[in-house]
Amino acid sequence: MASTIPPPPPPPTAPETRVWTAPPEHVHRAGELSDGWNVVFWLAWTCVAASFIAVWVSSRTTGLSTWWLGPEASPRPVLLNLLPFVIPIGLAIAGLTRRRWLPWFGMAGAVLLALIGVGDIDRVKGYAFIEIGVAGGAFLVSAACLAGLLRAGDE
Repeated sequence: MASTIPPPPPPPTAPETRVWTAPPEHVHRAGELSDGWNVVFWLAWTCVAASFIAVWVSSRTTGLSTWWLGPEASPRPVLLNLLPFVIPIGLAIAGLTRRRWLPWFGMAGAVLLALIGVGDIDRVKGYAFIEIGVAGGAFLVSAACLAGLLRAGDE
């Protein structure tokens, strides 16, 4: 007696395999910064925020208070303390999210930061010059970023 073994079942069909594809590259628009200049922009504005942190710490260490910090015994409100950080952090985030016309906003932000420094001239000249110098550097970097501003034909 010959017993026949039934043939094996067919292999299960493989699930549909997906091939990994890289995410689509960013499509540049007119008014944006090129990739390299965009890095320069947000890195510079991050350094501006770090510079104002250094002014804050050294002001508290030396006991010479800026107008936006106030004396340690009677500090200004927290929102006023954070005022010099709103512009640089906002511009750094705008650079990371690739907003348009960043160099122009950066130059305007640098002028506003310089006005914060001007407020300290009668109070603490050394810190005022540092704040104005940092704002001047931010202005120059933002102006230099105009070189990386994409035009309509560069898209």
